[in-house]
Amino acid sequence: MGELTRQQKEAIAWVDVAAGLASAETGPVSFLIAAAASMAYYKDKVANEGWKAVRTDEPTLPSISTNQGILHNLTCEKYLTDGYDQVTYSKMVMTATQVRPDLTDPIHSISEDYFNQKVQQALQENLISADNKLNVILNTVPLNDANRDTLLQSIVHIQNSITDDEWKTNVQNTTNMIPGFALNNNDKSILTNAFEVLQHSYQLWSQ
Repeated sequence: MGELTRQQKEAIAWVDVAAGLASAETGPVSFLIAAAASMAYYKDKVANEGWKAVRTDEPTLPSISTNQGILHNLTCEKYLTDGYDQVTYSKMVMTATQVRPDLTDPIHSISEDYFNQKVQQALQENLISADNKLNVILNTVPLNDANRDTLLQSIVHIQNSITDDEWKTNVQNTTNMIPGFALNNNDKSILTNAFEVLQHSYQLWSQ
């Protein structure tokens, strides 16, 4: 990949989180929306703000992974290596089915209107402060007061990380806390997916 700044890598990763959360109802194929938002955000920044263009290696496909972060990265890597200039519904859907061909039917069940709505929703989110990030999570995951406060402090720790290794450790520590939250299993899965996307997206753009 290229050399994006820490702030740029983190900005993309949180957009991906927002997109994954916004499309959490699609279950195992929400990685499609997260990857589309990632590509749209990146392509816009390269074109309009002079971000460095990046290169990546052709990923090994298909995948059998169920980790939304890994599937997100594979979709982005395939999209980049295929050299698409624009982010379109048809090309993203085709790419996602190459990543997980066994999920072709649920991937195709996502309509173009839904796809565009959720990607744009993520791109328009205010994700600057720790409170902003928490609010995006709370729009989907019903945390109680205690868990909300704990997660907010974790997000602050992530933001205040000095090195990439510290950042990754703080994200992993947050992910490890989620099973102890007062949530049903589905909401725990949604929140875990969000932090898996955060961690893997940041790693993708750090290569």
